[in-house]
Amino acid sequence: MIQFNLVPTKSVASLLARLTVLVGLLSFLGCLGPRPDQRRYYGLGELSLPKSTAKSLPNTGLVVPTFEVGSTYDRQQMCERLGPVEVSYPRDHLWVDKPHRLFNERMVGWLRATGLFSKVASVFNVGHPRWVMGGEVLAVEVQPRDKGWSTRLRIRLSLREVKSGVLIWRRDWDLRKRLRGASYAAAARAISDSYQQILQQSAVALKPFALKAMAAPDS
Repeated sequence: MIQFNLVPTKSVASLLARLTVLVGLLSFLGCLGPRPDQRRYYGLGELSLPKSTAKSLPNTGLVVPTFEVGSTYDRQQMCERLGPVEVSYPRDHLWVDKPHRLFNERMVGWLRATGLFSKVASVFNVGHPRWVMGGEVLAVEVQPRDKGWSTRLRIRLSLREVKSGVLIWRRDWDLRKRLRGASYAAAARAISDSYQQILQQSAVALKPFALKAMAAPDS
């Protein structure tokens, strides 16, 4: 005779409960495991380099040291401005480099392309440079809002004579742009456009100094 050993109903319920807990635990541990890299990197885009406005002018060496950036903004993570005293740094949205190098390298490349200066470098190895340009990134941030995203780029540039240390030019830019879409890619493009504007205007402002130096000996 075949005998069946029936499992009490309470035992079955207990077993199912334990299996449910085990499955949940395994799922949780799986979430803690490696996940695909979700990070996205953003640069300043392809800036439109100017056509050379002059041949290499003598007596017009320029040094553009690495830009100064406060600790709030000199991070590879993009900075989100959530309020007057609140910022955050999204883990998965990063610049291709820290801002102190990112903006400096573009400025050096831009000023070289203008042809206004005999040499442009980021360190003092250009022989006898006539000027040094200081750069400060005072704000570079994304401002996510319910009514729409925007960006802010604030930069200060200054020009000093190397020998005398005299400040001969300085200007601040504080540029804000409203975004059509709510994305970090759109924010990076807007910041790139703002920097293009700064580069163009700074070259126009520096041209008179370069032309004057070409006609005058460096004393």
